[in-house]
Amino acid sequence: MGPYRALRAGQRGSIKAVLTLAAGKDGEMWLGCNPQLDRAILSKLDAAVRQLQKRGAVERISAAYR
Repeated sequence: MGPYRALRAGQRGSIKAVLTLAAGKDGEMWLGCNPQLDRAILSKLDAAVRQLQKRGAVERISAAYR
């Protein structure tokens, strides 16, 4: 969704996929980060999201907004 919104806002080619967080039932989750962000931090963020999904927290949060 992010690249499509950027394109509509006139930001052609300004978004580069660095990490797509683990997909949930409703689709992909995105996190905007500075391109110079350390890869180790990206890995920690991904691991944290995967733990939230494993515990069911992501589904509970998503359900609250349906």
